[in-house]
Amino acid sequence: MKNCPITGVNIIRFWSMTLIGFAFVFGYDFALHGVLLADQYQATAHLWRGLDEMQAFFSIAMACQLAFVITLAYVFTRNFEGTGVGEGVRFGIALGLVLGVAQFGIYPYLPIPLSLAAVWFCGTFFEILGLGIIFSLIYKK
Repeated sequence: MKNCPITGVNIIRFWSMTLIGFAFVFGYDFALHGVLLADQYQATAHLWRGLDEMQAFFSIAMACQLAFVITLAYVFTRNFEGTGVGEGVRFGIALGLVLGVAQFGIYPYLPIPLSLAAVWFCGTFFEILGLGIIFSLIYKK
């Protein structure tokens, strides 16, 4: 069975999108937060959990990332038109802006530098743009 009888989603392509998307998000987030923003997080260390405490919640963080990718993959399939990479770019721009603004919206509530909030916005935007492109390359007619 290739398509789900309830949703009509191509099951093999959906789970391929999910697994490859999850690997992309994991790597992207590690590069962005674990490498590029490490100094900014260190400078604001009083705001975050300690490393030991964060590691204790690692499985929850991974489950949230997986749920995030599954949700975005499902939304992509429900609006799928089969128009190619441009469709993935449009998806990525639209949802990247929505989610990027939401990330930036944390700035008024946390005493973080404006530059960190700006990088969160840009980082989220480009992460979702990347996912949109990946999804369009995998989920095609």
